Amino acid sequence: MPICECGFNFAKANLKGQRFESYAVIRDDDYPKVMRKESAILSEHGRDKVLALISDAAQWVGSLMRCPKCGAWVFVKPHGRTRDAIVILKAVPPVKRARPTKRRASANASRHATSTRHR
Repeated sequence: MPICECGFNFAKANLKGQRFESYAVIRDDDYPKVMRKESAILSEHGRDKVLALISDAAQWVGSLMRCPKCGAWVFVKPHGRTRDAIVILKAVPPVKRARPTKRRASANASRHATSTRHR
């Protein structure tokens, strides 16, 4: 498990039982393959074979975790075992947008009336 740029260690938090938001991520192109692997796992009865199948299938699954400390999303790509397989998407504070101004109906009507009179 990765460590966020703010220093939050997901592995240590997990060992301590600290909860954080996380999701399993599978590439669209790999999804049918992963489902076949999942089916093989469910139909197998030998413990060693099940563990080997789970290990094989796990490489096709990445994860997306939200840092509870800073709010960033940490994405670990499937097949990712190196540092460049981790992408940190920093939380962006919401942008305050100006409220759209409402046009007065009478102003629109008078403009429309003016433009149609000169035709």
